[in-house]
Amino acid sequence: MAPYHHHVSTHHRTKRAKKVRKLSFFLVVLTFLFVGVVSFDWIATKLRSSTSVVSVESNATVQSSTINIFRTPFFQFQADDSWSEVPEVSTETKFVYKSLNGPLVEHQLTVFVNEKAPAKFAATRVFTTELDKGLFKKVSGTEKHCNTDEEGLKNEPKVVTFNQVTFNCDLGSNIFRVFVGIIGGTNEIAATRQNGETATYTIIYDDLTFLPSANQINSIMSTFQIR
Repeated sequence: MAPYHHHVSTHHRTKRAKKVRKLSFFLVVLTFLFVGVVSFDWIATKLRSSTSVVSVESNATVQSSTINIFRTPFFQFQADDSWSEVPEVSTETKFVYKSLNGPLVEHQLTVFVNEKAPAKFAATRVFTTELDKGLFKKVSGTEKHCNTDEEGLKNEPKVVTFNQVTFNCDLGSNIFRVFVGIIGGTNEIAATRQNGETATYTIIYDDLTFLPSANQINSIMSTFQIR
């Protein structure tokens, strides 16, 4: 009977075990590398998507993670990301934007360009401004109602001069509606566009929240620019 070489069998088993351990280690390292690459790619994609700027045609709305930039041939402005254009009621000379909280409209901005606002439009406040190279500089705010007349309890609107702007004041209303008006002028603002042409702008803001304030109109007008 041939002798049994026990030490040879052990030697082969040891070599085989070493190979298995090396292969296992290599597979573990390869797995970690693969997971690392996938994780890095996922994080990089998230970062790119959160900081990307997307241009949408129509009135060229540019969206980012925190603001919207609304551009038309006549003007542009910035607002927070709750705002959007309302194309179904906008035209070539009337531009409407709304800020929503779920299904509720909380804020609205309407801009008429080279078109008179309907006669029924009257405001309770005025944002007095002056133009400087196509930019709007605030002169006075919207804190006070334009009704300073003892006869102001009547319901019909009345043309008044308030905060150095002449406009149609809604004397008996408590709605927070703001006209943007040029100091020493009216709420129909003539401005020179970038192409040298002159256009008229009527800017109307409504705050429909329970506790209205001037925060949104102040923010919008600080970025509003004639184009």
